[in-house]
Amino acid sequence: MAKSISVENLSQRIDLAETDNELGQLAIILNQTFDRLQSAFEHQLRFTGDASHELRTPLAVILSQTEFALSKPRSSDEYRVALETCQRASRRMKSLIDSLLLLARFDAGHPDLQQRPLDLAEVATESVELLRPLADERKIVVTSAVTPVPLVGDRERLGQVVTNLLANAIRYNDEGGRVDVRVERVNGHAVVSVSDNGIGIPADELPHIFERFYRVDKARTRSDGGSGLGLAICQSVVEAHGGQIVVRSEPQQGTTLEVQLPILSETSKELQNP
Repeated sequence: MAKSISVENLSQRIDLAETDNELGQLAIILNQTFDRLQSAFEHQLRFTGDASHELRTPLAVILSQTEFALSKPRSSDEYRVALETCQRASRRMKSLIDSLLLLARFDAGHPDLQQRPLDLAEVATESVELLRPLADERKIVVTSAVTPVPLVGDRERLGQVVTNLLANAIRYNDEGGRVDVRVERVNGHAVVSVSDNGIGIPADELPHIFERFYRVDKARTRSDGGSGLGLAICQSVVEAHGGQIVVRSEPQQGTTLEVQLPILSETSKELQNP
């Protein structure tokens, strides 16, 4: 049985006739290791397949547009439309590749965070103002209740997290809906939460929303240009800061995503207020 276990066949396990001796305990440990290896390989295969599929779409657009432009002489307007379409597809592909490279750095344990003292309230306020035009376009009311909370972190990456959560809450809410952003200190943690009053996330979908390329509303996400990597990146950034991100959702009630980060230490306070 042991000889049949290989990279091509990780489903086999060592028979456990006896588990109360040293060999039996070793077999249990090996089987558990094989379980983790099999799960990792399956995850890698899914990830590779999903990434290939996502990259194939903009490449197909670029190929079709260039073939259209080169098949025969076109008007200047037709060339412009083709080039603009290629540009949009190229930007989408670049965004996807950048996201994949960022996740790869986190996976390798090299997030390259620029840790500096900052105020989480300022980071959240900047994200709200950045996305105010999108909210106005969709007639979404965005409110913010922020309290200054100092911590040490990568301002750009944490801003990326808040912006992504807020953008999702706006894009996937109903027109005329509401989004609330809060920053506060809770039980020794800096907490930023983004809540909406949209349709919510089905209970069976909640355990999967941080998986790479996972989409709750697949058709709507694709039409909005989403890659399905945003929440995975958010989780990686937050965990690299020693925090966690949790989700609460009720059907037809809305969704809240809450980021909990370690509070600023006394030493870091001195750095921020010398």
